[in-house]
Amino acid sequence: MKAIQEKTKKELTTTAVKKRYQALYTEFQGARRTDLTESLRGHYGWGTSRSNEAITQYLMFLSLAAHYTGPKTPLGLVPTADVDRVWEMDILNNTARYLQLCQQLCGRVIHHVGATEFNRSSNTKSDEVSFAWTSDLFSQYFGDRALGKAPRAAACGVLIEKTSP
Repeated sequence: MKAIQEKTKKELTTTAVKKRYQALYTEFQGARRTDLTESLRGHYGWGTSRSNEAITQYLMFLSLAAHYTGPKTPLGLVPTADVDRVWEMDILNNTARYLQLCQQLCGRVIHHVGATEFNRSSNTKSDEVSFAWTSDLFSQYFGDRALGKAPRAAACGVLIEKTSP
């Protein structure tokens, strides 16, 4: 019975993460994706292909972050360096729109924090362990090739929400 409950819970989680990703993907079609692609080209010199791949990975990352950053989460999530650049650019391009998207699709804000604050907020002091866990989640939900070849961890993470005392 417990095995059936665990399997059902995993299937529900997989469905929730993938539905959230599809909603984000839909949200990022058209002008929003174009604006973000142009900003990435201007700031980092990225071409359309690299921008689109990184934006897709960013949407996957937000989907995981919405599900795996609560007070019972074992580790913090660490994005790749490219995902971090997209994340920062999305926030900088239109902070109000980013906050609204988080509330609409995640029910709360997904907070971007630098390495020092991330290490203080996470349940581990190792970005490498957290990045390995993040990479495993990407593979589990989106396939082994979701992060591309040899992804590099960023020096940031998602602020883990703590429960009130």
